[in-house]
Amino acid sequence: MILMKQHFLRVVLLVLSLSVFSNSNIRAQFGPGGVYVGPELGAGVTGGVPAFGIHAEIPIVGQGKIGTGTVGLALRVNYWKWEAEPVNANPDYHFTYTYIPAVAFINYHFILGNHTLDPYVGIGAGYQVITWVWHGLLDGKIWVPNTSGLIIAGQVGARYFFSPTFALLMNFGFGLANVGIGADFRL
Repeated sequence: MILMKQHFLRVVLLVLSLSVFSNSNIRAQFGPGGVYVGPELGAGVTGGVPAFGIHAEIPIVGQGKIGTGTVGLALRVNYWKWEAEPVNANPDYHFTYTYIPAVAFINYHFILGNHTLDPYVGIGAGYQVITWVWHGLLDGKIWVPNTSGLIIAGQVGARYFFSPTFALLMNFGFGLANVGIGADFRL
């Protein structure tokens, strides 16, 4: 976990340093005419392991129609797997948990004078599949329906555009990974 925090801190520092030295003449911001798709790496999930995911977002309401910003419809899917501590200190007996949450978000994007920074806030709902496997006597997969179900999620984040078609992003929230970093490609 400490190693993951160190890597995460390095990525944050890299993004911040790149933003200081990047070309401020780039005119790119979330808006009509594009689909934004990319990978993400998350932290702060159950089990303390990294979460891997994908996300996509499309603009659905143009600038100035709701406040001064724009509105996007996003989908985020994460995946992580972790093993629980051995039962009765016996390493042959333990559980492996798998989490796959998928959430649709409505994001509100704030329009700033800086056209390279795209801050947003969003709320969403989705479904989370949780499975667990018992390892030990009578090995096998156990499906527990009451651990899977509907989830509510929220996020606040920002994209930093390095070109009109490429941005790095960072978000904080609940319902998926608590902290996520990733890249976006505008298609």
